[in-house]
Amino acid sequence: MIERIPLEGRIHGGASVQFLSAEVPWEADRYIPFALVRCSFSGESQPRALRFDLDKCTFAEHFEGDREAALRAAGSAIVQLVGLRMRERFIAAVKKGEIK
Repeated sequence: MIERIPLEGRIHGGASVQFLSAEVPWEADRYIPFALVRCSFSGESQPRALRFDLDKCTFAEHFEGDREAALRAAGSAIVQLVGLRMRERFIAAVKKGEIK
């Protein structure tokens, strides 16, 4: 199952980067430390998501100049928002008895 977490308006990218959402695999019995982050550059939504490592707080893709700096700067905020949502999902799964 994929958990879609809205990022729009919650993370400020700068350098004409706007973060739209993060898609994180959710399995109650294990942690998968990767996400796909959807974003737009200069107001144009990108057809492909950027690969993001939640453990390292880094994107797999690299860009030049200000765009690269904006992606790097947003890493910790993305991890915080994803972590909060995944903790909420985990607690709900425990309460429902899906995780023992």
